[in-house]
Amino acid sequence: MSRIRYLHLALAGALLALLLWKTDIADVASALRDVSPLTAIAVVALNAPLAVLFWARSRMVLERLGHQIPPRVLLPVALLGNVAGSLTPASAGELLRTAMLKSHADVTSRDGFALVLYERALSLYLMALGTGVVAAFIALPLPAAALIASIAAPLFVLPVAGSKILSLLPKQRIARGPAFVRDLVERVGHVAGRLQWLLRDRGLLALWSAATAIIFAIITLQFWLLTQALSTAISPQEAWVALGASQLAAIASLLPLGLGAADGSIAAVLRRAGMTLEQGTAVAILVRATITLPLGLAAIGCYLYLQRLGSAEERSTADAPT
Repeated sequence: MSRIRYLHLALAGALLALLLWKTDIADVASALRDVSPLTAIAVVALNAPLAVLFWARSRMVLERLGHQIPPRVLLPVALLGNVAGSLTPASAGELLRTAMLKSHADVTSRDGFALVLYERALSLYLMALGTGVVAAFIALPLPAAALIASIAAPLFVLPVAGSKILSLLPKQRIARGPAFVRDLVERVGHVAGRLQWLLRDRGLLALWSAATAIIFAIITLQFWLLTQALSTAISPQEAWVALGASQLAAIASLLPLGLGAADGSIAAVLRRAGMTLEQGTAVAILVRATITLPLGLAAIGCYLYLQRLGSAEERSTADAPT
């Protein structure tokens, strides 16, 4: 294990220890007991449409890239990739998606990387921008918040200019230098070209962004339902900010599962919004139990299914007459 990994684990442990030190464990346990089982079941059930939307987004992009993939393959691949990417440092788990697409659907690694970069970059951009605008309406007077929103509005369509930015990259192949450098430059150029192709399609960008907005809305609803089980002081807008802050903190921390960073951010934002630190900590625990854990288990199931599917395809190919 590298020193950086040890540092990440130590930081995660320190953040969790700080959160636990600042909270009364008995009050957290009491808050957790106040949550209705029906609320927890409803939040878990809302993970199902998230899986369908992950599939729908990836299907849009892959069809634009010229790939028609059956739902029996793409649905588990999309769920596995999105969940693994959100739970691993720097979204390294997304490499599973490119590997599965290559082995089960003959999607080249370059097209797989283009898909992952398109989805991850746009999702992060839209989440950060949307969270900032919502936070402005919560924290600032209405005129100031409206001014910020009017300034931010054109930024939501800024990804359209991404194709023009990518077009500035040099297109010539490097004729000199080590072979691995020339190969790397060629691969990067190909992925950039595919990204440029995707970003040029404004219809795709609009549909994909709409699907992503629905995903954010569903997860915000999950957060809000969990907070309402403990306190009626939190609005849906504040739940959105808690979601956005926790996701951005987890990504910035580069910690596995966003441990400590995401949980501390949820508790801090909800405390500022009117909940106690113990209630905010309870919400963070419930988020892990009703969203992170079920999606993680589903992703493991998808991985096992894809492995079994691959073995079956190999046996079928081996048994086919030559």
